[in-house]
Amino acid sequence: LRCLGSIQHLKNKFGKGLMCEIKLEDPAQEVVEQLRRHLQGALGGEGRVTEATIGAACAHLGDPSRAAQFSETGSAWLLLSAMRRDGGVGPEQVATWWEMENQAVRLCHELHAMYPGSMLLERHGEFFRFQLNNQGAPIGQVFGRMEEKREELQVREYSISQTTLEQVFNMFASQQEEETAEVAGFVRQPSFAKATHSGLVVQVGQ
Repeated sequence: LRCLGSIQHLKNKFGKGLMCEIKLEDPAQEVVEQLRRHLQGALGGEGRVTEATIGAACAHLGDPSRAAQFSETGSAWLLLSAMRRDGGVGPEQVATWWEMENQAVRLCHELHAMYPGSMLLERHGEFFRFQLNNQGAPIGQVFGRMEEKREELQVREYSISQTTLEQVFNMFASQQEEETAEVAGFVRQPSFAKATHSGLVVQVGQ
């Protein structure tokens, strides 16, 4: 027996922080256009970014390490798929993705600054799910701080909630010392996300 009590008691005792889901606004068109022009100048007469030139394109935009995101598990996997299917993508598509990565970096940096030790659990494009280390701050206070930063961080919509009972039970399951093999259907939460200042995400706890 690992726990006993009401649902709220278990959440309060074993839940780790608050869950925060965020959806970002689309990148500003004027910013995307500036990036597109900058990238277009580097492409010269080629006009399209290909799998062979993505490293040079990322370097020209200021961060060659982002080329690693053009993989099956990276944030640019859709662009990679289009490159392989069509032989390349337009600079405006790369510029849009690039600015979305900039927004992601700003979001992760700001949440880490507000709540050190928080963790990015999941990301799908402009959708993010965080575990916030609110350090006992009331959920209303967390809502208030998020609302203050909403426009600055280009947040379209967000929700903040307590850790669910299912997540508490999954935590217990992951701590079982008796079971060392993988459990079918059970996926562990990813470890703390890592990246540099200009990469996809930043390290938000260790």
